[in-house]
Amino acid sequence: MAIGTITVGDQAGQAVSKPLRAIPLQFLGDGTYPAGGTPNFQSLVRAALPGYEGVTLFDVTGQDCGGYVVTYDRENDKLKVWEQTDVATSPLIETATANLSAVTFNVICWVK
Repeated sequence: MAIGTITVGDQAGQAVSKPLRAIPLQFLGDGTYPAGGTPNFQSLVRAALPGYEGVTLFDVTGQDCGGYVVTYDRENDKLKVWEQTDVATSPLIETATANLSAVTFNVICWVK
């Protein structure tokens, strides 16, 4: 079966004025992970990068996140953390209330 129709995001066709940069970041997780994800993640990234205050965060790629999977919800500006249930064939579920303060997240932030 073929994939569905591909739609192009809102950045397509715009002139490239700055290169897309891959910036490695490391941080400990939330003490109480908020349902729906860590809010205002772009602001947190901007604050951690002197000289990059006006960058746009496009995506986050997990490198080593203590067994968790991270995704960036760009529309709602939230970093989401996912985990697998006990069954190896189960889909990932969002971590709802887990204490992640002892988990080191190593990620690549894609900014422009």
